[in-house]
Amino acid sequence: HNRGFASYGILFQSDDNCVAEENVIADNAVGIFMEALTESTLRHNLVSGNDLALKVFSSAVDNLFEKNNVVENLSPLEVIGSHTNNRWNGPLTGNYWSDYDGFDLDGNGVGDVPCQGVKAVRTDRGEEALRRARVNNFCIDRNFSQ
Repeated sequence: HNRGFASYGILFQSDDNCVAEENVIADNAVGIFMEALTESTLRHNLVSGNDLALKVFSSAVDNLFEKNNVVENLSPLEVIGSHTNNRWNGPLTGNYWSDYDGFDLDGNGVGDVPCQGVKAVRTDRGEEALRRARVNNFCIDRNFSQ
């Protein structure tokens, strides 16, 4: 429960090979902050009730974000930079995003369209882009049990 300027649930900055599993990250200004985080795994976390669930800089690369519940945040994701080079799902599963508005026609519990849940993308020049970015993530239409 961290509120105010620069209040984070978990902050990763210039870290390698980290594992964050089975955490409850709730009621923060920013749930998870990732800058220059590489080759790390975030799974089975509950990210809930934050102003911003995830803030990911383009310097955060080769990370795996899977089997997490991203629930009832004001905004699910902000990417800072031109893109993000992370894996937003494992081989057969992704993450639960409570604001996912896609569909699951085959009923396997995995959304058939990637999430579109990016609030905004800022370029390296600091300009706000007026477009929504696509996150290549399999969305799940049910919560993961912890």
